[in-house]
Amino acid sequence: MRLQVRGPRNNFPFVPDQRVTLIGAGIGITPILPMAFEAEAQGCDWRLIYLVCERQDVSLRETLNKLPQERVFYRYAAETGRMNLEEWASTLGAGDSVFACGPLRLLDDLVAIHEARPAWKLHLERFENPNKTVGEAEAFDLVLARSGKQFRVEPGETILEVLRRDGMNLEWSCCDGVCGTCEQVVLEGRARPPGCRPDARGAAGEQPHDDLCFARFDAFINSGSLKDHGDD
Repeated sequence: MRLQVRGPRNNFPFVPDQRVTLIGAGIGITPILPMAFEAEAQGCDWRLIYLVCERQDVSLRETLNKLPQERVFYRYAAETGRMNLEEWASTLGAGDSVFACGPLRLLDDLVAIHEARPAWKLHLERFENPNKTVGEAEAFDLVLARSGKQFRVEPGETILEVLRRDGMNLEWSCCDGVCGTCEQVVLEGRARPPGCRPDARGAAGEQPHDDLCFARFDAFINSGSLKDHGDD
């Protein structure tokens, strides 16, 4: 038996900048902690803000204590209320990168603030897709560029379900439009609604990507990396 193995997918990589702010809320501290150690190892100007309700809600305390404590800031909502994100973001500029993981409300607020003042860079890790209940009432047609196969995706179905039913061997995982495992290039058409990972939308001059388990299209999907049941 031969097994094909690859390294883990990372949709939330650490990228150093002039100044780095790491924000973890609740269990969202989990992917943020290794970034703090990496930022320290690279000699970055960094700070970590940990948002929890009460002091006893702090997770991974022993690991947090191994970091330089002058760079770690705890915010307890039960004592001081929610962090004023607008006021905090007003101090950010072109050399700032913010990495955040936590509840939808926190991440959605950060996205809205960043869209209003996009000078700084925002990197997010989401646990769930805020757009997942939108656009499910419409059927649409799908064309695979390499094979020319056409499919009708009915309301309530996903592209992933339709293609797997046809026998295609596709990689997939969360089925919620979050992890990016089933991501593919969109050659034509518009996704409705967009996916929840800003980096997947494609930079200027690049073709956008979307997740087969989630996005609804009038689309022409590049199947160059797909393997249908007739391929060897």
